[in-house]
Amino acid sequence: MYDIIVVGGGPAGLTAALYAARAGKTVAVAERENTGGQIVYSPLVENYPAVPALSGADFAQKLTEQVEALGVEILYDEVTGLSRDSEGFAVQCTSGEQRCKAVVLATGAAHRHLGLDGEEELVGYGVSYCAVCDGAFYTGRDVTVVGGGDTALQDALFLANSCRHVTLIHRRDQFRGEDRLVRQVEKRENITIDRSGFNASRFITHMEYLLARIRNNETLENNNDKLFNNLKQEYRETYLCAEDVRTYLQQKTGKNLGSEEMSYLMLHIERFCSREQA
Repeated sequence: MYDIIVVGGGPAGLTAALYAARAGKTVAVAERENTGGQIVYSPLVENYPAVPALSGADFAQKLTEQVEALGVEILYDEVTGLSRDSEGFAVQCTSGEQRCKAVVLATGAAHRHLGLDGEEELVGYGVSYCAVCDGAFYTGRDVTVVGGGDTALQDALFLANSCRHVTLIHRRDQFRGEDRLVRQVEKRENITIDRSGFNASRFITHMEYLLARIRNNETLENNNDKLFNNLKQEYRETYLCAEDVRTYLQQKTGKNLGSEEMSYLMLHIERFCSREQA
């Protein structure tokens, strides 16, 4: 029986195992794939203290070697169940049951899907969630990256080194990734930034109209209202979020929305969109 079983072999899980092992506990890490988690897919890690630069894969390998040197056992197995009894915990894995006194859940995150028709069926046939893993398959070809964070920017830069042309589609007019990465993307001649997924001018009128109705305490229950229906359609097409609404209403109209107005506004948008989709 282990003192602790950590479920998940990403940086969080390995760090938990490291601290537990240093405290003199017997520790196992259950990981269904490879240790390192999503950082493995990062071509370059430059923001970790005291480490100037290294690839995500190298970072994961060094962290794995560090915990193994402390006696942590890596169980390359998938956890399928968990139960507790008087003696501790039973961790069900595909290869059998493991016993421990305590469990740490560090299961990480999954890839974010766009929700497009046929997306899942096309994974491995042109749709990928890892530029580092699959980029070589598209050498010399035109590719598209969807997103606006660090991962999307890094993937666009990585693919631009081997692909003929990269189109980066973002739903907002500003990126949420690091400014340094944004500048690098903007300078690359074979990267085109497409912000058509987010068109502020098309929904500002609808947002102003809805806001006016809210401030005048008018009902929002009229599903036949043309402008409101347009707003609902716009929400689905551009994936509006509260920050989108707040930023653009302030920039385009000068209106300063308080937190209560923002919450009320987004609540109604999301409620009606969910109702219509259901």
